[in-house]
Amino acid sequence: MSITGKDRSGVSLPPSWGWLDGIPDEWEPPEELLTPSSSIENNLAIKILSSELVGAKISEWTGRFVVEQSLLSAWLHQAKQGDAEMAMRLSGEALQQTRLVFEAWKPLEMLLSPHGGSSEGRNEVRQQAARLVDTLQQSVDALRAMRGVTS
Repeated sequence: MSITGKDRSGVSLPPSWGWLDGIPDEWEPPEELLTPSSSIENNLAIKILSSELVGAKISEWTGRFVVEQSLLSAWLHQAKQGDAEMAMRLSGEALQQTRLVFEAWKPLEMLLSPHGGSSEGRNEVRQQAARLVDTLQQSVDALRAMRGVTS
């Protein structure tokens, strides 16, 4: 149901809050991303980078992902303090980028674990690694675009 109708508790919300309908549904990060820091993006990066088997491309794009998340956060805080609508919308979109990277990481993490993999292991690892790099690149581009920065 639209947030401008009634919320979950049945309370009617004013029509002027209609912009809340444009905010993406919030993703609930899994427990494994809630520590060691308070930043789920940093925790995801720590998980990825602490795997000894990820290559230089994954490390590079993971670093860029963290940088772009940080730059967006600072930009939202400094430049748009008075625009709650835009800040909430972009924060939701940034969280979705984190979700996409997490979902691309999990299959590779499983393959790289001592219990993961299959007889076609190397090929499957290459495919999942390429998928993760692709997702990281797309997320970096999306995060840059949120700040109005183009390649």
